[in-house]
Amino acid sequence: MLLLLVALFQPDVEPVAKASGAAPTIVQGKIAKNSFLVETVRDVPVRETRTVTVEVNGKVETRVVEVTVMKKVTEQRAYDLSKAKISTADGKNLTLEDAAKRLGSGGLVVMSSDGKAVDAAYLRLFKGDTIVLVGPSTVAMPKIGVIPVPPPPPPPGLKQE
Repeated sequence: MLLLLVALFQPDVEPVAKASGAAPTIVQGKIAKNSFLVETVRDVPVRETRTVTVEVNGKVETRVVEVTVMKKVTEQRAYDLSKAKISTADGKNLTLEDAAKRLGSGGLVVMSSDGKAVDAAYLRLFKGDTIVLVGPSTVAMPKIGVIPVPPPPPPPGLKQE
């Protein structure tokens, strides 16, 4: 009896769809001529030399030390859209001119990260009028090589060889 009541009052729940393929990338940019222009900011480790004062055995000394700090670097990239497929998240095809008008001076775009159509399960996460770019010229954000973090400077009092 209890099982019957639970079955009668359980709301209709749509199962969560499982997405296949690579997740798309969300980027901000604008369309100029036949290109999609993207500007990204990332942190890069940089070595700096600083002068510090330290106390050693009751004596104040001035030393030059190297430290690693993170600096913001802005990168600009252009993607050729001449062979790309441009549509909305709800499947409506757009011309390059229509997409450029919609984006205006800049906006968010869903970009295929593997050059293949973005799976519908991902597209359901976006409003229907969101612009989607797919094509060989929009394949993922170019891979940024791993920048090794420089080794830490030696502790004060030790000489670096």
